[in-house]
Amino acid sequence: MDDLFGAYNTEDPATLEIINNLQNIFKFREWHSGSEKEELTYCGAQISKTSDGHWKIFQGDYFKRQKPITIPKERQNKDLPETENERTALRGLLGALAWPATQTVPHLQATTSLLAGEITSATTKTLESMNKALRYAKANSDVGLEYRHLGGKDEVTFIAFSDASFGCRNDHSYQGGFILLMVHKDVANGAEGHYNIIDWRSWKLVRIARLTLAAESQAASEAANSLLFTSTFWNLIWKPWLPLG
Repeated sequence: MDDLFGAYNTEDPATLEIINNLQNIFKFREWHSGSEKEELTYCGAQISKTSDGHWKIFQGDYFKRQKPITIPKERQNKDLPETENERTALRGLLGALAWPATQTVPHLQATTSLLAGEITSATTKTLESMNKALRYAKANSDVGLEYRHLGGKDEVTFIAFSDASFGCRNDHSYQGGFILLMVHKDVANGAEGHYNIIDWRSWKLVRIARLTLAAESQAASEAANSLLFTSTFWNLIWKPWLPLG
């Protein structure tokens, strides 16, 4: 594993102790110091340090390896039932896109969730939509998550946004979504500032809603649940003696 913090001072006992502790905790096969590129690939994701010192994680190389579904020319631009081979290819590509959608690509999760709802009644149009999703992922393969220093531990807070779409899925059910951000406290009060994406989700709402507000309430409930969990986790990092209740 590359030491992305750059070369460390081998004459500093305190620094060496930190490095030794890290190597004892994380059993990586290789450790390197002072990498000029300052980038590593870990679990299919590329992690790099930007020029201004913050961190970026994305899966550009992973998307380059994904192949579109082959649709015979005579079946293109038609709405025909899928074949067994097409169904297998569809499930494979959906899984290939759904994984990064939960890891580093929030802007892909709604698309993969909607397409997952079409699996049981897929047609050649579904295959074309899946290939379109792959083209979109490849075109934006350099877009990922960026994490930067936002302030001291007492200067940051968490905010969540949620929304829902009424009857947008293939079976006319509803789609909900939320995104959870870490921000500086001033941002929560209306100031402009950077943010770190902590959690996100886009999914089929379980309950049937007759009004848009009912669907939005379900999405907001999930967002509030994530916000509570994250805030509690953050507080327990610094104050592990606090009660969970």
